[in-house]
Amino acid sequence: GGELVGIAPFYISLRRPFGIPVRILRLLGSDEVCSEYLDVIASHDHVERVITALAHHLTHPPHEWDVLHLTDLPERSVAERVVRQVTDDLGCHYEEQAHTTNPFLCLPGTEAAYLASLTHNRRSSIKRKQNKLDREHSHSYYAVRDGHDLRPAFQAFVDLHQSLWKSRGLPGMFKRQRFVDFHSRIAERFAANDCLRLFFLEVGGHP
Repeated sequence: GGELVGIAPFYISLRRPFGIPVRILRLLGSDEVCSEYLDVIASHDHVERVITALAHHLTHPPHEWDVLHLTDLPERSVAERVVRQVTDDLGCHYEEQAHTTNPFLCLPGTEAAYLASLTHNRRSSIKRKQNKLDREHSHSYYAVRDGHDLRPAFQAFVDLHQSLWKSRGLPGMFKRQRFVDFHSRIAERFAANDCLRLFFLEVGGHP
């Protein structure tokens, strides 16, 4: 009825294993960017209709893909349900692998409440380290949240990331300039819409 209820942001990449052309259907954001999760976008009121319509599109000729390869899906994702429906309809092989884990902490609303939730030994350890930092270094915390300071702050973030991974003998995510440029543009757009924060701890004048 003219209402947008779902988006399947797919693209097709062509690979030639052993010289045989294979069309691989993937979600935008696979490999080249740092999306934490990827998925089909569906209105909460129309999830089942989106799954049914998308599965029907993928399983009926003309087939534009040979392999459906979806990565970085959250648990209970819409895309996973689409894959299950597609494999049921086509009777093809489906394999699921655990790829990565994104841990998180549920923090209380204030610093005081957080400290109160810790053991006495843990609180004492934090206090000792804070005192040592205060004695031995000039330091500050700050957040970058607007376009004026964003570019040097974003470059500092990239440099810190690359320095860490190079110290481990690994290339890091920002090894390609195209990758850096893309995320820099995204960061600028997010900052312009008040959707980005870069928090820094600066010690001795260095982030």
